[in-house]
Amino acid sequence: MKRLLWLAPLALFAVAQWGTGGPAVNFKARTLALPGFKSWTVSLPYKARERALVIASGDASSPLALYVYDAHGNCVGMDEGRYSGSPDDLAVEWFPPEPGEYTLELRNTGHATNKVNVIVR
Repeated sequence: MKRLLWLAPLALFAVAQWGTGGPAVNFKARTLALPGFKSWTVSLPYKARERALVIASGDASSPLALYVYDAHGNCVGMDEGRYSGSPDDLAVEWFPPEPGEYTLELRNTGHATNKVNVIVR
């Protein structure tokens, strides 16, 4: 039992790291009614070298695509949902190399309106 006690500080440190990251401003989870063949975008400032995550989950009425662009317009992450069993459940994770604005774009690639929950961490 005493041998395992040295693992406690290491475990606390590992768990604490998952709580950091995300945009530099508060972004509340929201639900969007995204019409067919339309997109929704938002630009948010991010801190450097911290985990960033965007999750979008739809109501299965049409397929979605999620893209993340840096300040120069480069696509740094995407999930097009084509190859999963749920084409409207998407996630993109990245680690910004420098602080700056990142643009999140959610596209409805189908004809029906999709009710989408968006979470940014």
